[in-house]
Amino acid sequence: MRKAIFIIFLICISCNSNLKYLNQFDGFNGKPKKIESTTYKIEYKDSVATEKMAYKNIEFYDSKGRKIKTLMYKSDGSPSTGGIYYSYDKFGNEIKSIMYKRDSTINSENLSKYDKYGNKIEGIYISGNRKSSTKRIYDRKNKTVKIIGKKGDGSFKENAIQKYDDKWNKIELISYDSIGNQKTRIEFGYDKNYNLNSYKWYNSKNELYNFSKTTFNENNDPIIALGYRVKNKDTILNKTTKFEYKYDEKKNVIEQKLFSNDKLVWTTKYNYEY
Repeated sequence: MRKAIFIIFLICISCNSNLKYLNQFDGFNGKPKKIESTTYKIEYKDSVATEKMAYKNIEFYDSKGRKIKTLMYKSDGSPSTGGIYYSYDKFGNEIKSIMYKRDSTINSENLSKYDKYGNKIEGIYISGNRKSSTKRIYDRKNKTVKIIGKKGDGSFKENAIQKYDDKWNKIELISYDSIGNQKTRIEFGYDKNYNLNSYKWYNSKNELYNFSKTTFNENNDPIIALGYRVKNKDTILNKTTKFEYKYDEKKNVIEQKLFSNDKLVWTTKYNYEY
């Protein structure tokens, strides 16, 4: 059954097109056909650090740079799911992803629709008897998007307004409750390379309560993220996250180390098949 499903998906994504909205190979260099990432949790005993496998993912791409499936494994090496399979429209927009259970039955589906600019205008999530949908209504003149989410029975899920700059980078997100009162507001900032490097969180009274700042390296990978909280007008450094990388000759990451408050907590290692 799984083989038949996979063949159907390959047929769905094999048509010729310009794929103008596709992020080819998810931004990886060298056109990899297969990427295997293994994440390890760092455990400490008597100050001795030991890597313990947490999970592994393997992602497969076709020759045009479309991700066609993802396989996921647990810490003991056994499959955690039956995999995720993807299909696209002729412009390279991902229109469907299906996660299967290990017995090849469907666990969940994500369905998406796009406008002529490649913007996602509707998303539908289905899992068993649960279903939810989110619509995005674009005002291109004012660079805003109204986000309306509903549960399967039509009841309230989310309501928000997202604002963009002239390059369509998101700069603000305001979330509302079911009767239209503001719940939170988030401001987004960017560095000179358009990396998203700052967040500011405000409460329903527009009072700043959290913010973060991130610095990126020359490869546009984050190297340090500082998280702050604001309480009684005092600013407190809440968390420091640092990253270290090793790259291959194609400038793809082959090892990423994550430090929380100067303590190594996660390591992810990558293998590429080009």
